Amino acid sequence: MSRVHWNPDPVFLTRDAQVESVRRVGKQGDYLKMQIVQQCKHWETIAFGQAYKCAAAAVNMDLVYTVELNDWNQRQSLQLNRLHFSTFS
Repeated sequence: MSRVHWNPDPVFLTRDAQVESVRRVGKQGDYLKMQIVQQCKHWETIAFGQAYKCAAAAVNMDLVYTVELNDWNQRQSLQLNRLHFSTFS
């Protein structure tokens, strides 16, 4: 998605999403990548610089995010860029 300089990216809130998997990524393992599911829809998320908040799989979370295009290894997909999240059982 291209960024328009005079308009901020839209920010979204999703409540009660289930965490399916969690892994640290990045050269120093400081990014947190998660697979989440809500209402039978599966999403890949990334949180830059938030690996210290490592959430366990099979917990539920509320998350605030922007949507971005992930262009990695000649593959493109939509991913949720987590700005903030909180977990609960």
